Amino acid sequence: MSRNQEASFFYKRNPHFAGAIRLFPGNTSWLVPANVYAVRVFAAGGGGGGGRALLVLSTGGGGGSGGLAISTFPVTPGSSISLTVGSGGAAGTGNNGNNTTVTYAPSGIAIVANGGQGGATLVGNAPGGNGGTASGGQINVTGGNGGTGNNVTATGGGGAGVNGNNASGGAGACLTDIMDIFKAHTLAGTTTVQCGGAGGVLANGSNGARGSGGGGGARRLILGSIGGSGGNGYVIIMWMTR
Repeated sequence: MSRNQEASFFYKRNPHFAGAIRLFPGNTSWLVPANVYAVRVFAAGGGGGGGRALLVLSTGGGGGSGGLAISTFPVTPGSSISLTVGSGGAAGTGNNGNNTTVTYAPSGIAIVANGGQGGATLVGNAPGGNGGTASGGQINVTGGNGGTGNNVTATGGGGAGVNGNNASGGAGACLTDIMDIFKAHTLAGTTTVQCGGAGGVLANGSNGARGSGGGGGARRLILGSIGGSGGNGYVIIMWMTR
């Protein structure tokens, strides 16, 4: 079951599903509302940045996307869930994405979604960064690997999409955003697609979208092209009431 199917399945199987919130990079805590006794958490690490075209005829690999952990667990109204949401790897030279953690002390819940690795820099076809791993969830998904730069076509590797692979240079892989699946079910909203950054063609790589898309690698005939930044990680909390 894909992560998009999983989100849809969760909603349809829980008629008392009441709301959802997306949390952005930084350290924070979330106070469990009144009458809420169970939550489902989606935690993703930040995407790795694209590799830099440091030398003439070099390429940069695409950044890997962050790991994804999904878990449903009981909570007590008025208690707190502690969160650290990892940012994406900075644009430049293949910086790694940062880790996302979710901790709920009363139940011993400790979820970790590691950031994706940054893309490599190489004279020739630079490999993409590996996707981040995940642990502590009931479902743990390793992020997709960034694409390999292509020296023949002068293209940096595409960044991995939201936990999806991109196997070659060029456009980053894309997947539907989980939060939009919730909106589509509850608010008659439309879904959008989040993509890894595209590899640069004799230019800088582009940035990855939110949801851990790795930044595209760069390739250039002169010095100075940089890889795009990785997309920020996220935590989505969906809750049910009795």
